[in-house]
Amino acid sequence: MRVRNEPGWTLAGADPRQAVRSPRRAQRAGESGQRLAEETTAERKPTVDALPADDAFLYGNEEAARRIGDQIAVLRDTEPSRSDPVRVPARYVGRVRPRGVPEGAVACSRGIANGLYLTARD
Repeated sequence: MRVRNEPGWTLAGADPRQAVRSPRRAQRAGESGQRLAEETTAERKPTVDALPADDAFLYGNEEAARRIGDQIAVLRDTEPSRSDPVRVPARYVGRVRPRGVPEGAVACSRGIANGLYLTARD
């Protein structure tokens, strides 16, 4: 993500835990019936109420948060940073195999590969 610093960029990472907190804040604000991604081409367009009750959503986001945290730890070990990564709310959906065996999590935002968002500098 572009910023006004010496290199001109900073690391931005998906924050699935923010994505879990966001619908809960929206519920408290009286926005329960609102649909997420309503005016997009997304396949899933759940309501604010549906997400906190969706086990696949909760599992997928917690699993993604753990894995992204691991990736950020590796980046910090290899290249010390002057600041923490910018955290961006990103929704994930847990994939479950037959018989309820967890398979992992898939980002609902295609631009965030592996939980890290990288763009070229213009």
